[in-house]
Amino acid sequence: MYNQTLRKVLTDAPELIRESILSEEERKTVMAKSLSHYQAFSPIFKYHLILRYGVLLNSLEKMVQNFGTRSFLEIGSGTGSTCIYLAKKQASDQVFGIDLSIKRVKVSNKRIDWYGVDNCTLLHKNFLEYNPGRSFDFIYTLAAFEAINPKNKSVNRLVELCNDRCKIVLDMLNPYYFGHKRSYFTKDHFKEMITILKRNGFSVKAEYYGFINALDPTGITKKLKPLQKTVRLIAVRDPKQNHS
Repeated sequence: MYNQTLRKVLTDAPELIRESILSEEERKTVMAKSLSHYQAFSPIFKYHLILRYGVLLNSLEKMVQNFGTRSFLEIGSGTGSTCIYLAKKQASDQVFGIDLSIKRVKVSNKRIDWYGVDNCTLLHKNFLEYNPGRSFDFIYTLAAFEAINPKNKSVNRLVELCNDRCKIVLDMLNPYYFGHKRSYFTKDHFKEMITILKRNGFSVKAEYYGFINALDPTGITKKLKPLQKTVRLIAVRDPKQNHS
């Protein structure tokens, strides 16, 4: 369904372990359920993994390329799948990722070496304290930004990392989803994020994704937000607008 590079990056865990690329501790990190790599060992779950994340990464790659991205940053890069995939596809001149977990960063850097990509840098950093000495023209997060609070501080820090023509794509848990019960990311948090981004010169829109999107080529299900587990917030800064 998706290109071979995407499928390989999402399901490379068995091969990494078989070739003894990782230490025992790193194997445990890769197999943690929260990282989704463990799904690669089951034919059924592997298909679900590709459908679930494939639709996001496939569309993200097109967005990054079409935007003419030179510097891409992922916040909460985990074990590096998104950054490695974009680097392999040469979607951006430079790809950067930061993550709070030193264990995940160690795994991600071993994967970078294994794939042989030289335009990808993944670091152990706290997003709220991250001072790269540069700005970015495309910033992305997957299932990470909704957990960073308070929202006014996190969104303002996000804006500080943007250059004058920046695109932000945040794939997050959907607070409108009927099964959503997490208190750290509410509908009010979501609305607050949009307000702050608009105040800083961004045009903003939201799209909704879930497992059924991959089976719906018409795209109708994107509008059925109570049924979708993921919301994609897309913000684009217009350099012609006045922002501080």
